Amino acid sequence: MSDEDNKIPTNEEIIDDLTKDLAKSSVQDDEVLSTSATIDPNEDPWENVGKDDEDKSETAGSVKKKQRLDFVDEEALKDRDVGLSEEEKE
Repeated sequence: MSDEDNKIPTNEEIIDDLTKDLAKSSVQDDEVLSTSATIDPNEDPWENVGKDDEDKSETAGSVKKKQRLDFVDEEALKDRDVGLSEEEKE
């Protein structure tokens, strides 16, 4: 056996071998689809990231009525917990 047969390929050679047909097999973007989306330059795309539905701005759309119904008064529960003893809290 010669040295060429036992040669270990370099990382670059392996990458080139794996990616040689990548351009042929990739999906080409359709220009019509990619240009049809319109972006409002006045709208902040990060405005509502990480916010609950109640915290979102009016531009994000309205919250469904069922989601707005909250029958638990959290302030009343907190006030009630303050007056309870340890045994009553359990």
